Amino acid sequence: MGGKTGTGELPKHLQRNLEGIVDDFIICPVRNMAEDEDILIKGYISELESAGRKVHYPPRDTNQNDAVGLNICTENKNAIKKAGEVHIYYNSKSTGTVFDLGMAFMARKPLVIINQEFNYEEQDKIFGFVVNYAEKID
Repeated sequence: MGGKTGTGELPKHLQRNLEGIVDDFIICPVRNMAEDEDILIKGYISELESAGRKVHYPPRDTNQNDAVGLNICTENKNAIKKAGEVHIYYNSKSTGTVFDLGMAFMARKPLVIINQEFNYEEQDKIFGFVVNYAEKID
């Protein structure tokens, strides 16, 4: 799950590049985020920040007061461009997640899947893309 390994260390898939990367952008649901997702993602961010990483978390760091979403998309685009890596908590019901994923793809950012245990059905082409992209960009 993106949690600590029990030894006080970050999971192995997050231990790479810790010295050279100062910024991470978190792609995740913002509207209608479930409480358990919010708790899991905030715990994940806490681990990254405890390891000295600067994290851009849109619910916290992007101004969400935007009637049509253009300013939100612009702020997220700029933060993604500055990020060393993009971390995604995939939720198939989040359209903003798909939009931000497209921006990360366009910027050719390394992608880390937060919820690697996500159980998706074969027809979920977006998550298939996420997994494929994460494996190829490494």
